[in-house]
Amino acid sequence: MPALEDAVAVDEFEGPMVTDHQLTQLVEAISGLDDDQRAILNNIAAEAHRAVGSISAKVLPSRRRWLIARALVRWMRYGWDEDIVRAALAHVTGDPMCHQPMVGLGVIVGRLELAQADAFCAMALAVDDGHYSLTFDDNGTPCFAEAT
Repeated sequence: MPALEDAVAVDEFEGPMVTDHQLTQLVEAISGLDDDQRAILNNIAAEAHRAVGSISAKVLPSRRRWLIARALVRWMRYGWDEDIVRAALAHVTGDPMCHQPMVGLGVIVGRLELAQADAFCAMALAVDDGHYSLTFDDNGTPCFAEAT
């Protein structure tokens, strides 16, 4: 019978395990957040835990969980705006319900599949690094476009 780590490492939903170095970098990035930012992150994690289960990369250092946490930290660094984060989630999932405030962010990120988590993280990095620009449609909904 394979070890638990081996079984989890090939899980299609969670993806492979991240390295100790990647996990350490994430922990350092989280510790660099201010108290308000960490409180938001903790609330999202608690909401996810209640709704769909843990998303903690410390509990299970999977690529999916690491990507979700990395993305949320990067959105914090960019300047946290829940509407922008919801727009990014709607963009990567194709689900307009992500815009609905009655659907908690923890529920949304907790249900992200590996490919969606990867896209969510890539978008956070691209926006923070200036590769994507934030625009707004006629209804005031945040949208993203490649920076020119």
